[in-house]
Amino acid sequence: MFRPYGPPLMNDVKSGGAFEALRYPDYFWFWSSYFVSNVGSWMQSIAMGWLLFELTNSPAYLGLFSALRMVLLISFFIIGGILSDRIDRRKGMLWIQFAYVATSVILAALVSSGMIRVWHIFVGLLLIEWVKFREEQAEYEGE
Repeated sequence: MFRPYGPPLMNDVKSGGAFEALRYPDYFWFWSSYFVSNVGSWMQSIAMGWLLFELTNSPAYLGLFSALRMVLLISFFIIGGILSDRIDRRKGMLWIQFAYVATSVILAALVSSGMIRVWHIFVGLLLIEWVKFREEQAEYEGE
């Protein structure tokens, strides 16, 4: 079908309905990758909390972990916009993805080697929340 405006549509999805926007390939890939990334982030968060509970067997540490996540999230967003204006958005997003992977690989190596300690989880939480904050800042920077 010829369309005089906009990007080409995927032909295998019927037009109309709630998912019509997914017919645009760029939006489909954006939404799909964002969905997979979000699922991965939640899985990592649950796994870190579970690991913390397995190491300590303490609900207090688990509560501290969750409270610290929220405090870090709020704190980072309050002090946030300063760096966003000074860093190239594309390079920033590449470094953000590298930092996500590096933090996850380091935590996985520590768990696999049996060297993981409670403070490693809290430092990992700090790094992951900082990266998550930077990601949100970079995404909305261009709007």
